[in-house]
Amino acid sequence: KEEYPMDDLRWIENAWVRWPTGQILTDHLNSLKEEPPIPAGTPDPYLPPKK
Repeated sequence: KEEYPMDDLRWIENAWVRWPTGQILTDHLNSLKEEPPIPAGTPDPYLPPKK
């Protein structure tokens, strides 16, 4: 027997969270296009390139 069976319709109560978190993920991905992450192994202190 499953611990959380999918035929239980209580999952619908939490389905609302998909849209706000989807927007957060989209915003994050767009910010990575504007400001790419610092490459792994970059020496400290990091100085970002001048624009």
